[in-house]
This record gives sequence, structure tokens and C-alpha cells, in this order.
Amino acid sequence: MLIEQLIQEVKACKRKFDHFEMIQNKDFSHKKGAGLIVLRFKEYPFILKLFIETPESFVNPWCKGTLPVWFFYMGGGVNRHMTGLTRIKNMELICDKIKEHPLWCNFIDLPRKWFWQPQQQEWVMLTGYNIGNKKKIHTRIPSIYAIVADQIMAADESNDCWQRRHTLALELCNGLNMFIDPHIDNFLVDKESNKFVIIDTEHFPTLVGFKQQCVFESYLGWYYELSKKAAHDIYFRLKSERKAAQLQPSTLKLFTY
Repeated sequence: MLIEQLIQEVKACKRKFDHFEMIQNKDFSHKKGAGLIVLRFKEYPFILKLFIETPESFVNPWCKGTLPVWFFYMGGGVNRHMTGLTRIKNMELICDKIKEHPLWCNFIDLPRKWFWQPQQQEWVMLTGYNIGNKKKIHTRIPSIYAIVADQIMAADESNDCWQRRHTLALELCNGLNMFIDPHIDNFLVDKESNKFVIIDTEHFPTLVGFKQQCVFESYLGWYYELSKKAAHDIYFRLKSERKAAQLQPSTLKLFTY
């Protein structure tokens, strides 16, 4: 299978692949062979997001760039490997909300997505102690998995359309309780259908540690609040605050256990 071959090429530290073109590798360490890498199928109209972690790299966000370190502290120890597992569930939730909305249902769309994992799967075993009110918790997550999605061809746009895309993206994110990342690269206008397409469905509150609903009036305000939260969580949070955060309930959680 093409993805199985890709994994072997990645493990061999290759940067050019037989059946895929690299789109993004800013959150991936080729030296460690770990992180998130985004690719395009050469022969098929699909995008592949490949997630690889080892036990060593899983607890070491510093080996994969600057952003993973910020998210590690803001999300309370979360990383892209964990939030990647929220993409399909969050997509289903967002699709339901869009279908129920009288206006959104007519011009907003999402690409199809599928979860994939190798036939010979290795697992990362996680054991936590004294987290929240739990003395011991234990789970396992796949060491390697991928999200496959339809490739969306973006339409050409004028300056007015570009500004409208920014306005609509922020309005949509506010309406969805910031369940999606407002970053403008996560939204495209489809060349064929002319619909406004949400291409990234990672659960944003999990990624940045939001626990209460937030509303942003502008991208400037959004960037300011994220920067302020990152600075506080990384540099100015007391140990007592970190412990209290483990017990603080979230109104934006995706999964209910």
C-alpha cells in the first residue's frame, strides 16, 4: 500500500517520496522521525496528514519546532499527535451544526475524511499519576496513524473576496464556539462548487487549552489573546494554578467519558 511504503521512506529519513509530494513539515523532525507531516498524493486527489510518535518524542515537544512547544504548555501537555485524533469526531459535530443552520447549510462545506493506521501497529502506552482527581490513569494511543481527506482546489480570489473570507471565517468560528482554528489557511473557496470549505477540523479548544467560550471581534484581538495566554501559561503560571487547571471543568470538551 502507498502509505505503508511512505512510512518506510520517512523512517529512512527521505525527504522526497515515490508517491507523495510534501506540503508541510514544520511540525516534523526528520532526525527523530516524529511529528506531523502533510503530503499530497501524486496520482490521486487526496491529502494525507501523517502522524508519527515514539515514547521518547511524545514527551519531547522541543524536538519538533516552536509551535509544538507553545501548544504543549497552552494545552496542558497536549500535542498534534493527540489532537489529530479529534479531527474526525470534530468534523462530524461541525457538519451536523452546519446542516442545521438555515444559512450555513447553503454555502459551507467540509471535505470527506478517513482515519488510517498501519496493519502492524505499534502503540504508545501512557500512564499518568495524580492528574486532576485521579491517582492513576492509563491508556494507549497509536504510534502511527493518518488522516486522509479530499483535496480541495482553491478558486482565484480578488482582494474583496480575500477580506470577505477573513470576515466569514471569524464569524463561523465564533458561531461554532471556536471548535475550529480561525487561522485563514484553514478555509478555502472551492474552485468547482464555489463553496466556503473548512479544511482543518482539529478541535481547537483542546489544542490551546480553552475551557470557556470565547468570542473574537477581529483577527488582531484573536492573535493578542492567544499570545497573552501563551505567555501566561509558559512563563507566569504558578504551580498552584497548574494543579487547579487540572480540576477546572471545560464547557468546550469534545468527548464525554
